Amino acid sequence: MESHEFIDKSVEIIKNRFYFSISKFSSFKRLRNTRSAYFICFDDELKYRNFFQDFGPLSISCLYRYCCKMTKLLSTLRGRKQVVHYTSHDPNKKANAAYLVGSFAVVCLKMGPFDVYKILLITEPYKQFVDALQRTSTHTIRLYDCFSGVAKALQYNLFDFNDFNVQEYDMCDQLEKGNMNWIIPRKFLGFLGPTEPKVGVGHSPSFYLEYFLQHDIKTVIRLNDKHYDSSVFTRIGIEHHDLFFDDGSVPSMDILVNFLRITETAPAAIAVHCKAGLGRTGTLIGAYLMKHYLMTAKEAVAWLRICRPGSVTGAQQSFLEDHESWLWRAGSEYRLRHYGDDSRMPQHKYGIYSKQWPIDRSRIITEARRKIRINDFLHCRGLRQMDEKQYLRHVTKLLSTVRTFDDDKFKRVGKVFSSATPKYKL
Repeated sequence: MESHEFIDKSVEIIKNRFYFSISKFSSFKRLRNTRSAYFICFDDELKYRNFFQDFGPLSISCLYRYCCKMTKLLSTLRGRKQVVHYTSHDPNKKANAAYLVGSFAVVCLKMGPFDVYKILLITEPYKQFVDALQRTSTHTIRLYDCFSGVAKALQYNLFDFNDFNVQEYDMCDQLEKGNMNWIIPRKFLGFLGPTEPKVGVGHSPSFYLEYFLQHDIKTVIRLNDKHYDSSVFTRIGIEHHDLFFDDGSVPSMDILVNFLRITETAPAAIAVHCKAGLGRTGTLIGAYLMKHYLMTAKEAVAWLRICRPGSVTGAQQSFLEDHESWLWRAGSEYRLRHYGDDSRMPQHKYGIYSKQWPIDRSRIITEARRKIRINDFLHCRGLRQMDEKQYLRHVTKLLSTVRTFDDDKFKRVGKVFSSATPKYKL
């Protein structure tokens, strides 16, 4: 890359085509393109909404938009001009810009996390990302942890930018839309704790029912105080579990083991919340990521914060780091016990916010309903072909299984009576 009066340092990402540069400015200033270089900056376009002293990493929505724009730009210019992503000298902006460039290299250029990290360090060290504690925190993650977390998520297809509904992410991330974020596809959703109407800043539990049913969420785990009636979920068939521990604290081993047991045996997707759905929620989902996806504690924290910014705070990160080896061993034992192979890792067909999954889900449901209708037709035809004694034996057998009031069984018996031919009326 040619020298430029306003560029301080640069590193080459793609030979003669793509560069990352640090400008001499402390805030955003637009640089004019030259005959050989196209300058682009995202400091004022892709921003992090901080809670307290935290400043990144940027969300998966920002990363997706960045990857789309850079891919299109590199394809359009086709080497006719060098693309230079530059950023200001502001430590926070610089770290987030480097995160975008490095993650783009991992996701779209298929570069290794450590290789990208080494290239970026040629310019200078970067500020480490801090958690969302209200006070100054000593718990940090590095750029490398983010690159490695993204690489692990890509390896297990936790996300796929070729099949990613960014509009759904942006909508669900909003407070007024429920503040929900998927962490593991069709497995874990972290969300803001529901409350009774006019209590707190959250939504009533009924607010979430439609989304939960549409996305096959059959289990809700509450980690904070009881601020709503759990029967709102249970009466429509969604299991509800309480695993309370104090805000900002770490779970006991009993709670951790119970959480892993519940989530490993859950029949479908699981929604987890505490008060804000960040600290306690992120800690336990992070433990699951470490056990079943062999992530380090910092990789799990990085992925959680990319999906749901603000996740895991203070001593909760230390808790995950302290239990890293135990969770890895537990994961190895789990895979040996269930699959006979401790190297067999989960692989998802659809990533989080998949556009294709709702289409395939609708097709599966339609096909299942068609089969049920066919089976009902064959069942009724079979009944009509019975003689009177066979029919009465069949009805008596069904009635004998109904020992207590059971809606489903009475419906089955009702079908038998309604499908009877006139000569078998009772």
